[in-house]
Amino acid sequence: MRHPFLRHRARVLSALAAAALLSTSLRAQTTIRTTLGPGESFDPGTSYTIGADAAGLNLNRELATSFTYAGPSGFELFDLGLALRNALPGTSALYTIRFTQGSDFETSSELQSWSFGTSLTSPTITLQRFDFGAGIALVSGATYWVHVAGNVFLESVGGWALSSPVVPSTAGQLLRRSDDAPDWADWDSPLPAYEVRATGTPVTVPEPALASLLLVAVAPLAWRARRRAQI
Repeated sequence: MRHPFLRHRARVLSALAAAALLSTSLRAQTTIRTTLGPGESFDPGTSYTIGADAAGLNLNRELATSFTYAGPSGFELFDLGLALRNALPGTSALYTIRFTQGSDFETSSELQSWSFGTSLTSPTITLQRFDFGAGIALVSGATYWVHVAGNVFLESVGGWALSSPVVPSTAGQLLRRSDDAPDWADWDSPLPAYEVRATGTPVTVPEPALASLLLVAVAPLAWRARRRAQI
């Protein structure tokens, strides 16, 4: 027969394990900005040109779009999702991607950058995800930019899909430039399809439910220790 103390100890360990799982759930991913539709949808047949217009016509078009983070402090960037097009026949699609912070794009500070390329020539547009490095904390009220350009050294014919349902440019600034129009300019056009996700940082004070669970687990131990001291 199992000793009562061993049964009690097993219950305590189970409660502590449940508390640990509850604490872990507080770090779940959360979407802080998205122009994707239901089920991570976007316009699969329409995209903004990134890089050249076509093979032999290299205008190096690029786009940048912004959003202002209005959430609480204590969240760190997790990943960036972009709906990018495969290459056109006879070309390659090479992307340079930057994520920056600052009210003005041209003076904003780069937080992370990635390079992505594909030689697939089907017209498919797929959602690509790019991980952030650890420890990039979001600042409430700060403006962030997603900047997508083609490779400036190699001719690249890529594309960034439009949002669907359409998200208007009034929901976030959209800028563009190219070799034939080298100054960044506002563009009154639907926003491209992207998503930014973050994770919450560990809390220093237990949530009420977690605190209650810990109290239930620890209280019998305290009572048992007090009873032994009185014998």
